[in-house]
Amino acid sequence: MKGTQATQKEVRMAQARKVSIRALQGTLPIHCDGETVCYEGSEIAIELLPQQIEFITQRPQ
Repeated sequence: MKGTQATQKEVRMAQARKVSIRALQGTLPIHCDGETVCYEGSEIAIELLPQQIEFITQRPQ
C-alpha cells in the first residue's frame, strides 16, 4: 500500500498491454488503486485499452 513493492525480490516490474495472472495455489486477492476487487479469485486477466476513458474537464479561462 506504500508503493514499495518494487524493492521486494519476489516482484518483477515490466510493461505490457495484456497480463494474465493465476494463483499457483489457494486464492489470489486482488486490489486496484487501494480498493479490494476480489478476495477469493484464482485468476485475473487485465488489458489496457488506450483512449477508452473520456474525461470531462473545464475549458481554461
